[in-house]
Amino acid sequence: MTGLNSITVMVVDKDPDKEQGYRDCLKGAGYEIVFHTDGQAALDAVEKQPPDVVVADMFSNSLNGIQLCHRLKQAEEHANIPFILMTSGFDTLNAKIRGLKAKPDEYIRTPMNPDELLFRIKNALLKFVETKRILKFAYQTDPTVYHLPRKVKPQSPDPTDGGSVLIVDPTKSILKRVESEFKNAGCKLDIALNGKQAIELVNAHQYQLILSDGEMEEMDGYELCHYIRNLKNYELVPFIFVCRETEQNIRLRGLRLGADDYITYPFESAELMQKVTNAMDKSRLIREHTFIDKLTRIYNRGYFDLVIRKEFRRHTRGKQTLSLVMTDIDFFKKVNDTYGHQAGDVILKSVAGILKDQLRDTDIVARYGGEEFALVLPETPETAAMKLAKNLRKKIESEVCRVEHKKLELSVTMSFGVSSSKGVESSTDLISNSDSALYEAKKSGRNRVCRYSSLTKAAQ
Repeated sequence: MTGLNSITVMVVDKDPDKEQGYRDCLKGAGYEIVFHTDGQAALDAVEKQPPDVVVADMFSNSLNGIQLCHRLKQAEEHANIPFILMTSGFDTLNAKIRGLKAKPDEYIRTPMNPDELLFRIKNALLKFVETKRILKFAYQTDPTVYHLPRKVKPQSPDPTDGGSVLIVDPTKSILKRVESEFKNAGCKLDIALNGKQAIELVNAHQYQLILSDGEMEEMDGYELCHYIRNLKNYELVPFIFVCRETEQNIRLRGLRLGADDYITYPFESAELMQKVTNAMDKSRLIREHTFIDKLTRIYNRGYFDLVIRKEFRRHTRGKQTLSLVMTDIDFFKKVNDTYGHQAGDVILKSVAGILKDQLRDTDIVARYGGEEFALVLPETPETAAMKLAKNLRKKIESEVCRVEHKKLELSVTMSFGVSSSKGVESSTDLISNSDSALYEAKKSGRNRVCRYSSLTKAAQ
């Protein structure tokens, strides 16, 4: 970086005559530029002074753009430098796939369109902050001072429904090309023939990916993308649109409205599926930093808020029972005050691990706040949730937490509050009921399990 208030873009292009064009484009947008015609020289320069973004032509000298991208992505200290790969529109399918497999953050065609290049640079920068919500605020405030973490690696399960794909396709021409690939990957496919149907589906379901035709009557794919991006559950869901070769301005419009990528007709299914893979990988990385508690490595409050609403709606529609267990560590403040916050952190991580290990794959455990945790138990009646909570209480009471740096062995207990969705009108009420049961467990002496239904019976 050349300074706190500038972003440096390294451009690698074998044609020196293009340098001035890049400089005019990038300098005008406030970027600093470093230009190389040789890929190996560019790699050496990155080692000495890493730029904020790399833009490389696929066919640069010595070390081509694909090789340069691969080398940087494999180097831990440079893996998170946003990389934009440029390629000619006349490349073969194999060249496209090779380029996409190198996992560039953005992928554009030459000849270079200045507006698209600038947008792709901004878009690449956007995807390497911790969350899109933080990013939107920071980027609107001052895009030049928002620098990126250099090392980001996913370390937890993908917090999505898994395998649900919506294809918005009036003529079913997209479906014909990709249906077998998605089904072979174990994906569940839903089809919408227009924007209105798509809106109805996204409001009723949670999809992992949306693939849409750009041009449709009434509401086109770009307006649909804009609508979906404003839904709370869909800020991070990859959206890819399909457009015609000549629709450059329309492509830019789609990207500006929030699409992750596009592909042009005619396309090969292999190219589209590689773009899907790349978009999903980026989305997982962002979700990792949005929905995972950094200390305990389980889901955080933000993810809990999303999943409890979704699961409550699903169980209400299906007339099934959802149970919620709220639990917290007894006398945790005393642990922190007596042994220090590092000891408290060890206990939080140990408890989170025990809770996670004892649950089914379909259950969700989240850190609700401080020393409090929430267990979301789909298709589980209150009696079964009570049995689980009692087993967890005994398990935690019997465990010893070793605080190595202080050579301590500590034991803790937990209190549990249990309620179910039966007869409950909203997810907010379900949370309130479990909280009330937890409060009763604490008031009754701690280290015990209390069910909400028992409280209501006692009050009658």
